[in-house]
Amino acid sequence: MRNFTKIVLSLAMAFGIVGVAKADEPGKKIYEKDWTAPGSYSMFNEGFTTGKSIGFVSGALQVVNGAAVNNWNLQYFVGDGFPIKKGANYVVRIGIKGFEAGSITCVLGGWDEPSKIFSRNTSLAFTTTDSDVDVTLKDMPGTVAGAHVLLQSGAFVGTLTITKVQVFELESVDTYGDAIGTKDFTSAGDQSIYWKSDDAPDPTYTAENGLTITTEAAAANFWDYQYNIAQAATENGKDYIIHLNVKGTQDNNIPWSFGHHPNTVSSSFPVTTAWNTIELMCIGVPYPGTSDLAIQTGSYVATLYVKDVTIYPAVEGRLVEVGDAGYSTFSANKAVKMRGVTAYGAKYSGGNIVLTPVTEVPAGAGVIIEAAEDNYKVPVIESAAALGSINELQVSDGTTEGDGTHIFALGKKSGVVGFVRVKGGVKIPAGKAYLNIATPPAARDFIGFDEETTAIEAIQQNAKADNQYFNLAGQRVAQPTKGLYIVNGKKVIIK
Repeated sequence: MRNFTKIVLSLAMAFGIVGVAKADEPGKKIYEKDWTAPGSYSMFNEGFTTGKSIGFVSGALQVVNGAAVNNWNLQYFVGDGFPIKKGANYVVRIGIKGFEAGSITCVLGGWDEPSKIFSRNTSLAFTTTDSDVDVTLKDMPGTVAGAHVLLQSGAFVGTLTITKVQVFELESVDTYGDAIGTKDFTSAGDQSIYWKSDDAPDPTYTAENGLTITTEAAAANFWDYQYNIAQAATENGKDYIIHLNVKGTQDNNIPWSFGHHPNTVSSSFPVTTAWNTIELMCIGVPYPGTSDLAIQTGSYVATLYVKDVTIYPAVEGRLVEVGDAGYSTFSANKAVKMRGVTAYGAKYSGGNIVLTPVTEVPAGAGVIIEAAEDNYKVPVIESAAALGSINELQVSDGTTEGDGTHIFALGKKSGVVGFVRVKGGVKIPAGKAYLNIATPPAARDFIGFDEETTAIEAIQQNAKADNQYFNLAGQRVAQPTKGLYIVNGKKVIIK
């Protein structure tokens, strides 16, 4: 357990925002706990030795620390058993005061498997007045069914009391806008790094692997070998997202920082022997001016390859969740642009569900999403055109119920995804899209997607060239043979 808390502590500056007092509710409340009935609650704790104690006093949790230790040497759960989502942002609100003003560390997250630790942490400052303090923890690294709030207060000497803990899920997530800095390292002549420490090995450049850094022997500290490899103009306190492609000759973690020393945010990213696109979330970059992306390789005795570095400002987005079926429905209260997923308008026609691809979704519209199982982020845009006749999906407000006849919702039957007739009285969750079919097939409770129709609808939207042949993958065919093609927007069968 102690090893875990040391790991998450290193992420504090990169992923959290120091606590501030608040009164309103910032998002959807997903957890709440107070200590009016302390006997009903059990908690984890560690490091409560002589001079340190934890217990319930006058309707509050009281923590006493007589001598300073590392923050993670005195830690305790103050909430657990609620779900968190990969990529989502959260606010943890804690009613707290100290006999003296100070700060502790607040951790949100958990582990569903011993090898998968999904947590963020930040500093939580408090005063001698009992008040609600909010901390924001962004871009959760994984989905956890039973998450926790863990406090670490070893460095605070004195007594503090905690009256309540609340967790709110924020509607917005952080996605990326237009690039403000790029670096590809494909040419040694014009792709020099901006700076490296004097004793660090010199880098090389190859068109295949981009920037190449080989460390023959470990430095005394990981920061002794460091390289500023990309730059961008930043605003003080703003959030940024950095994408880079990396691989190495050994699996390990590479520390990084972004900003201008000493005003930086920092963390580490994983390296494997295969190319991976890494996303670095830089929250509240504390520097107005030219910020550097620095990587530190003093402890990485191997060869690191880096290419295609792009720096973006973070912009408002929405989270798209796709389960193991590979399909889901989606809607948002603001217009969004699809990124990383395929979205479709859906309608019932000729006994089939017809899907038509769309790239932008207006506020309030429901669509079908197709993607591999994961959580995805799509950016909010100013507006999007109405989907019109290609989309008959409606969005439930949480009160919509099946009637056993006309209402169909996305589902799976015998391993096939389509629309399932909803039984009378069964409610469709808020935000989920459904079809209200005026004249549904009387003998069918399940309507699968018409794959041929879907492909043709997609090609008719994109294949506009006259007298040219396109196959069902949307590819132009110069010399068509036997099969089904689209010509001038119509089906043509060559026998």
